[in-house]
Amino acid sequence: MVFKSKIFVIALGGSIAFPDDSINVSFLKRFSLFIKREIKRGKKFIIVPGGGGITRRYQEAAKRITWVKDEDKDWLGIHATRLNAHFLRTIFKDYAEPVILDERGKVLSFDSHSIIIASGWRPGWSTDYVACQIALDFGIREVINLSEAGYVYTADIKKDPKARPIKKLFWDDYLKLIPSRWSPGLHTPVDPVAARLAKRQGLRVITVSSNLDNLKRLLRRESFRGTILANPRVVVGGTFEVIHRGHRRLLKKAFDLGDVFIGLTSDKMAKSLKKRKVKKFEARKKALEAFVKKEFNKEAEIVKIEDRVGSTIEEDFDYIVVSPETEKTALLINQKRRQLKKKPIKIVKIRFVLAEDGKPISDTRILKRQIDREGKIKG
Repeated sequence: MVFKSKIFVIALGGSIAFPDDSINVSFLKRFSLFIKREIKRGKKFIIVPGGGGITRRYQEAAKRITWVKDEDKDWLGIHATRLNAHFLRTIFKDYAEPVILDERGKVLSFDSHSIIIASGWRPGWSTDYVACQIALDFGIREVINLSEAGYVYTADIKKDPKARPIKKLFWDDYLKLIPSRWSPGLHTPVDPVAARLAKRQGLRVITVSSNLDNLKRLLRRESFRGTILANPRVVVGGTFEVIHRGHRRLLKKAFDLGDVFIGLTSDKMAKSLKKRKVKKFEARKKALEAFVKKEFNKEAEIVKIEDRVGSTIEEDFDYIVVSPETEKTALLINQKRRQLKKKPIKIVKIRFVLAEDGKPISDTRILKRQIDREGKIKG
């Protein structure tokens, strides 16, 4: 697991910190010391507590007195999270932004602080959802979810003794395991509203238990126990000097499969491959970003590569999308991964996109004015 940022969003399960019978002072003492130690290592945190036991007690009491709408149950939960948030701000008072992030946009930066504490925002939005939205607003691609179970399981562990922990699960598969609708008090590792937001925006949520040694390993990019919930990671590579219909097919296939990472050749590598002068890296990257946004209304992570394999040996990807021309590179990558006892990446090959003359479309042919970007013959 590789974090791209030193800022971490933690959805702190209410059942851990604020269980049914009391405030978990023992855990919160250890959690407070842990966070402060990590701050000294240069990290910053956005912490979003759940409602915990007090929420359920208020909701149950209200139902025993009168009929209660889901919206009112949600408001009880929201105010419970706000109380819990103020409690956390109090114990982190020397490190935390004094204003609680209790509505979107209320706190926009850390300023001189190392911690921001958030709470519930509005009915229909759980604190899971709030944590995911905050991550997006702050440009963070992962959310850590501290829960009692620690893992996502194949079934309810309280009901099925054969339930097995899952180490990695795609969002589409996760959404099949849980109810499709949010309701106040729903117990799932990540609720359906937050899960759909994370899937749509390409967020990863990592569920772990309250074991702080395990959390430390996660923050320090070491092996940890828990479940990674994410879209499939899809990698493609190329020079993308003149974006044409073949690139469109390649990228469409990649975006159909999951979150896309593009290895864009450096100037030195591009010149070596093409044996001619090639547009500068920054110009190619800017044009590629604009094309992806316009054509697919999405974003891809674009990184510079200096050789054919790029980061595909160090990082794990679920798919690599190639053309017949680049299939050999994918085979080489998997050969190297097997040598390191790493799982191979699934290769997805698309056919060449042909011009009107039956030959493959290429940027070289376009630059020579033989064809246009759609493959039509130029007179």
